[in-house]
Amino acid sequence: MSGRISASRSAALKAAQEAKARRDALRLAHEQMVESALADWFEGTTRAEELRTRAQAKAAQILAEAEAAAAKPEAAARRALRMLVGLGEPRDQIAALTGLTLSDVRGALATAEAEAERNPATERVPNQASEPAEAATGTGAAVVAAVDAAGVPAGTAADPP
Repeated sequence: MSGRISASRSAALKAAQEAKARRDALRLAHEQMVESALADWFEGTTRAEELRTRAQAKAAQILAEAEAAAAKPEAAARRALRMLVGLGEPRDQIAALTGLTLSDVRGALATAEAEAERNPATERVPNQASEPAEAATGTGAAVVAAVDAAGVPAGTAADPP
């Protein structure tokens, strides 16, 4: 009988080993799929972050170029506010007409004054209107030049000479 138990035990061990091998193979396959999925996730998120970083650098460059290009038109806009003050328009009316806050008008005028002091021969940004029409309507380079030449400080109501 002991020979038979031994054969029975051997068959049981063989069945147990086969079952364990199947389970181990399934676990190994599962772990390999988990590893592959995680590798895909890490690779995808790293690539996405690299793309975002490059896009942010490009956007920063584009914004820097736009800010540099906008400097002259913004200076012209500030000079136009200064001209409105020189024409006797109160700051609150300038704010209402332009849609700026009173604080923004004051800040733009202060910046325009500082720019005028630093560079009395302020460069003009070309306007689409013709020079005679600008002079006739009290706008444009003719008036700005007259206000600048007369040294009219911001906030004074004086007609250009």
